[in-house]
Amino acid sequence: MVKNGQVGQIFGGGGSEIHRRWHAERHLAQCDYKAAAIYARSAFEKEIRQHCEKMQKKVVFKSQLKKYSTEDFWNAIKGDLPLAMKYDIETYRSLVLNTFSH
Repeated sequence: MVKNGQVGQIFGGGGSEIHRRWHAERHLAQCDYKAAAIYARSAFEKEIRQHCEKMQKKVVFKSQLKKYSTEDFWNAIKGDLPLAMKYDIETYRSLVLNTFSH
């Protein structure tokens, strides 16, 4: 999630999500909004997939990872988030996390 010029995290996260968030923040600081959005979206997708796995959330089965959308995972986890965070993510998701916007 991008707020106040920084890319935040939703859950604890680690490793590759931190790396993606760092890249997103770096590109954002350099006014490379397209690259920042791509890294932010990638970190968001990875984080929600891992949360679903960790919390054993029920997500519809698809035989190939590329057939999943963020919506598949988002619907499974959004009830776990505080209302304000959920609202922020919903606000930015359609703009920043939309693959067709960059």
